[in-house]
Amino acid sequence: IDDSLRKVFAALDRWDVVMLFSDHGEEFWDHGSFGHGHTLYEELMRVPLVVRAPGLTPRRVSEPVSLLDLTPTVLDLLRRPVKGLDGQSLVPLLRGDPAARVRFAQRALPMGWPLYGTVRWGVLTGQRKYNTLGSQEFLYDLALDPGERINRVAGRGWAETASHRAALGKALTRDRLQAM
Repeated sequence: IDDSLRKVFAALDRWDVVMLFSDHGEEFWDHGSFGHGHTLYEELMRVPLVVRAPGLTPRRVSEPVSLLDLTPTVLDLLRRPVKGLDGQSLVPLLRGDPAARVRFAQRALPMGWPLYGTVRWGVLTGQRKYNTLGSQEFLYDLALDPGERINRVAGRGWAETASHRAALGKALTRDRLQAM
């Protein structure tokens, strides 16, 4: 892949916009299984995103983003209107705007409906990741537990997750879904 990408990059000029990304990760027995499309663990959800565009200085961004942000980002880079889309342009974040860093770090990102297995829904808010599996709830503090091994809900009951359930509900509610 590196050799092929090197040839593509060599054919580009400095004005070309390039975005490389993946739609999913892979589990290699991290949580007792392999493959993709069956859980909401970080090894499946956290994917690479590389953006090269005029006016952007190379940097690493740690704030969580969504694949829904790609279309608004491309439109913004092409100076086209970015309205009525799910997702937000990453351009301010990619330029290092401190307000954008705060906004992206604090927004609730919904996730769910794996390709196969049991229906799951989840939300990432800051460093807290909440998800469901049937009637079970899971809450992970990714800063303290990046491997998602310690379910912070275990033994604490539903009150522990009330704010996360509310964030999930809000993140999944979209105007376009309500209009259907």
